[in-house]
Amino acid sequence: MKAELNYSDLLTVTDMVCSTAFDRDDEFFATAGVFRRVKIFDFAYVQDSDTSIHYPVLEIPSRSVTRFVSAADAVVA
Repeated sequence: MKAELNYSDLLTVTDMVCSTAFDRDDEFFATAGVFRRVKIFDFAYVQDSDTSIHYPVLEIPSRSVTRFVSAADAVVA
């Protein structure tokens, strides 16, 4: 499966993704990086959508840059 994630109008260094992880059912995936937020996306929507920008279903703020994310540690309600 291949999908392209577009989550910003302007690609800047603050948008750089350092880590991506899928949940065990491959329904959601999380991205983390220098933007100091863990962003959770619906994989089916991103894969099937023709929109120019994909918005996360959930954003979790962080106080520091996140270099690694594990979906096993996250719960999406």
